[in-house]
Amino acid sequence: EAWLIESLLESNGWFKVLERGQLDSIMRERAVVQQTRQDFTDDDDTGLKPMLFAGLLVHGGIIAYDTNTVSGGIGAAYLGIGAHEQHRKDVVTISIRLVSTLTSEILLSSTVSKTIYSTAVGSDVFKYVKNALNPLEIEIGFAKNELVSVATRAAIDLAIVDLVNKGENKKMWKFKEPEINDQPTDETE
Repeated sequence: EAWLIESLLESNGWFKVLERGQLDSIMRERAVVQQTRQDFTDDDDTGLKPMLFAGLLVHGGIIAYDTNTVSGGIGAAYLGIGAHEQHRKDVVTISIRLVSTLTSEILLSSTVSKTIYSTAVGSDVFKYVKNALNPLEIEIGFAKNELVSVATRAAIDLAIVDLVNKGENKKMWKFKEPEINDQPTDETE
């Protein structure tokens, strides 16, 4: 929910986001403001603007997280000295939809997946020392895992972009055409 709200707020004005998760707190605070202003002023005007209604609701969530959809690696050693590489792929899938508050109709829906990659590389040395009684083993490696939270946020952003594009394709809204300045610039004069 928090990532979805941030993504909607950062959508360059496509969505006006209204609080509904903490609506009870908002209503209680508005009642306090209204009562306080009425008790301490002679004016019945509280200054509170009417709350906005939501024309659309956004619903959805993570619908799948598949681990190890692809995994593997490669390695080799010669005379106790070797190297290896391993990789793994996970997939997070999210689905969001726009629902009309007037009709409860699902107007648009988007389901997107984001791949999460993990890789590890390393090398090792193995050798018996002092008449093969004391083994010596040295390993060194490095692993890099894409953050699941970052991948999930990217999937949410992608789903929002997909909804905006689908809405434009269905003629629910229209992209604003960029304005072309017909004035000559200093360079062309």
